[in-house]
Amino acid sequence: MDTYKTILTKLDVRQFDSKKVPAEVKLKVLEAARASGTGNNRQEWRFILVQEKEMVKKLAEDSTSGGWVVSANFAVIVVAAPTPSFHLIDAGRAVQNMELAAGTLV
Repeated sequence: MDTYKTILTKLDVRQFDSKKVPAEVKLKVLEAARASGTGNNRQEWRFILVQEKEMVKKLAEDSTSGGWVVSANFAVIVVAAPTPSFHLIDAGRAVQNMELAAGTLV
């Protein structure tokens, strides 16, 4: 699928299938995040892959906005340094890349 079509057809959902996701897919999703551009090329972020079902459940329970991940096979926590001031834009770009990669891989 080409990138433009992926962007136009991407669905934002708050419910996930708990089926097993291959390690290669998870790695490609993380690589898509890592390859995202950042302000001043600083990469002031970290990505934490949460794969254990109980940890995903705990993450959902503790989250103020992401409780819907409870049924997901895995989750990625994006941690961005609060400085520079554009850290939220950089984190958003990384998340968007992960979403687009996931949409083309599954």
